[in-house]
Amino acid sequence: REWSNSVEKTADFQVEGQVGHENPTTWLYEGDAWSANAVSVGAFLLSDSQIGQLSGAVSLTPDADMSAHGTLLNGQLYTGDPGNPLVGDYRIKWSVIHPGPVSLVASQSGSSFEPYTTSNDRQISLLEMGVLSETEMFEVAQQRNNTMTWILRIISFVCIFLGINLVVGPLRVLADRVPILGGIFQAGMLV
Repeated sequence: REWSNSVEKTADFQVEGQVGHENPTTWLYEGDAWSANAVSVGAFLLSDSQIGQLSGAVSLTPDADMSAHGTLLNGQLYTGDPGNPLVGDYRIKWSVIHPGPVSLVASQSGSSFEPYTTSNDRQISLLEMGVLSETEMFEVAQQRNNTMTWILRIISFVCIFLGINLVVGPLRVLADRVPILGGIFQAGMLV
């Protein structure tokens, strides 16, 4: 069992010993995220994409009167038994990003910010929580790029390895079935 944000297609599942077992087909509550209408840095407003870059969300404890709708445990609201959840139970949690200092690399545009366009037509829009120098901002961005580069390299290597095996696999079978091709294939593998 695991918590899910979407309705699981379980019409074909069978639960032994439970007659008339029906899994929910719709949610009573939908997951959602809300952003403030106007988030500012000094006199300047952040764009929606910059607001999306904000981090540091902390759990928001619901009011005690929410317990009328379920069980409050560790800042989360459960419908049903939190220790033994059943299909169709809900776990609702709230989080908030509190106002605080941010560091931003962008271009001022009127009363807002837009990505900075470099001399080679690349756009830069960086936002980090806390007070960082320009050097620290670019170091963080470079570290993220390096990490993503290595992840993509590893994924690419695995895809290439699988692709080569998919191409060579039928050739191996063909080489096993046709004797003359077997010798040619083995000689080619030794080169």
